[in-house]
Amino acid sequence: MTYQSLYRRLHDDPSFSNQAGLAGPLSGVAALELLTRFVGIPLAALDVPPIELSRQFPRNEVPEVARGVFGRELTRYRKWRNLLLDCLLVHTGSPVDADTIDALRRIWRLEFGSAQANRLTEISNLLPSPLGLKDLTRTSAIEIDAKLSGNKRQTFRAGLSVLDRLRDLKIVTDAGLLPTEKIGYLAKPSAHATAVPLPPQLEEYRAAAPERVKYGLPFVWRLAVTAGILRPAADVTPAMLVEPEILMRLRALRPADFGFRRPGVEAYRVYLKAIADDLVPGLLERLSHERDPAATAWSELRRRLREAGQHRAEQRLATVGACAARAKLKPEQLTSDWFADQQRQLRGSSVDGFLRGARMLDQLRGSGLLDPALLPAGPSGVPPALPRANKPKTAKPKKVGRNPCPTLTEVWTYFFEDLRKTGLEKSRVHRFYALKAVALRAGCRPNELDATLVDNARRMTNSQKANAISGAARLLDELRSVEDLRSYMPARPIGPLPDRRQSAPDLTGELAEETECALRLRGLSASGSRSTRIAVKAFAAVARGRDMGFASLSELLTYDFEQIDWGLVQAKVNRYKSSLRALRDFLFLAWTPDWTALQEAVVRAGVSSVDNPVSALLGYAQGRSPAELDLAWAVGVDRDLRRCSTHAPYGRADLALTFARNIARLDALHGIETVRATDLLPSLIGPIRM
Repeated sequence: MTYQSLYRRLHDDPSFSNQAGLAGPLSGVAALELLTRFVGIPLAALDVPPIELSRQFPRNEVPEVARGVFGRELTRYRKWRNLLLDCLLVHTGSPVDADTIDALRRIWRLEFGSAQANRLTEISNLLPSPLGLKDLTRTSAIEIDAKLSGNKRQTFRAGLSVLDRLRDLKIVTDAGLLPTEKIGYLAKPSAHATAVPLPPQLEEYRAAAPERVKYGLPFVWRLAVTAGILRPAADVTPAMLVEPEILMRLRALRPADFGFRRPGVEAYRVYLKAIADDLVPGLLERLSHERDPAATAWSELRRRLREAGQHRAEQRLATVGACAARAKLKPEQLTSDWFADQQRQLRGSSVDGFLRGARMLDQLRGSGLLDPALLPAGPSGVPPALPRANKPKTAKPKKVGRNPCPTLTEVWTYFFEDLRKTGLEKSRVHRFYALKAVALRAGCRPNELDATLVDNARRMTNSQKANAISGAARLLDELRSVEDLRSYMPARPIGPLPDRRQSAPDLTGELAEETECALRLRGLSASGSRSTRIAVKAFAAVARGRDMGFASLSELLTYDFEQIDWGLVQAKVNRYKSSLRALRDFLFLAWTPDWTALQEAVVRAGVSSVDNPVSALLGYAQGRSPAELDLAWAVGVDRDLRRCSTHAPYGRADLALTFARNIARLDALHGIETVRATDLLPSLIGPIRM
């Protein structure tokens, strides 16, 4: 009695309509009444299983019994069919579609909304025959992903994330639509885990490990295999990584010796220590000390000082401890001869640190604070530090006037004094500080500056200081007419300086072709295309500098340009990110031949990108072709955008208004003969909300 109980539930349970995504109970009741009309059986006697019902009323054609109501209008028929099967799914709690893809799409749409439902169809189209979604495992997903590139790889990975979210739903696993084991995150093609995949047990360990271990384990494993310490076998376990002999061999490796520029040896050892401490806390440090008694002795001395609260003493022993550890000497083995020999060998600031450490050891010997067995047996022989003499403060002489024979520094001081007297704004006065620093290094007075000196100074500094120097030079030329400053002016104006701006290398090959093709398809203005092209060039240069492999625009845009350090001025980076974000959102839409043809026709007709609704509506098309868009679809999208349950907490009325404007722009395309002649436009939709 599934259908009769559903009818009663629609009448009695007000919350059921929201669960099934209905505008109200009447639409569900009307769908059931139409069903009884089509099959000629009352609801109380109707006992067709919902899955069999989905076969009797197929998705892709209107059956004969329903043509009296729908004719051959597939859009209205599908609306009724979806409404009926949605109600049955929510009512029974079991799949109602005979086709697995349709069943998963329906479950996804009711649980999470319609935004990503098409990913299920897209990923199924990318699976090699005869592999189905039920048969897809992590191993097979990695193999398929390795053979894909560009948009197809991006689509495949987006589909995997949808499948993994569906696996969390009891209705999916109970019905056997998907296996319970998740596929999980797939590493990038350039990642270490892709080059040398982790064995199954290491992969399981990584999935449950802390973040610091997850990040470093793929590289540690790759280096271990590359160095021949471990072999890429299926039976490798995490415990093998912390076997004492293997762990110490791994610690002795240097990534640069095997052709890795990054990470460096210090970062690699941080990765290794994180793994070792997670598996056996303190093991790596203990093994290091067992193999080096001197390091153990110095570590014990530092520990005792920390326990006694002598943190300053611990810090002062750093240089002495490092020198002694290199010589494999414990603190108690140090002699005055060793201290004297080290003093002769050391240079620079390390001498002061060494002497402070030696004096600190002498103080500790006489303090009775520590066990004498931990300290040198005799004095270091380093003389105590001389007390600092307190110099009496002398009053600064009062200024009595300007020096008639000023020094170089005084000339610049007088220049700034006279500059301020002219009433020049403080921000403009500050520009000259950069120019003053340049002149002092070159031994030049203000009137001795020339274009060559200024330009050379710009080339030898960073962009921020170079801009300040350029601004000061321009301002100096502007001030030549000020009477009080003429004595400071160079004999000739500095004049315009060469342009220092540098642009990224031009795009070439497939990347250049794909970029130009994308810009033509978007139909941007000349300035918009130029801005986007510059952003792509800049990001491509940054990506190449970080060894991020790519051959096409699609592959380049799969990298996360939001978080990467561009190494450029932030305002410029923000403009680049905005252009790349818009380009990525446009390219990664689910373009089909019909939608692409319509977009090209609208661009050829000269419609600006602001008035072109094609890409905006494609994002809401839910698998429909342009000609299949109608008022029922538009009303459904409008309600979905305003629904609080979909867009908590208040709905997105702003997006709904933008959507309505794009529907009006779509209707306006009927007035363009060349676009109308493509036969890709739907019938006029008209206002969505009266």
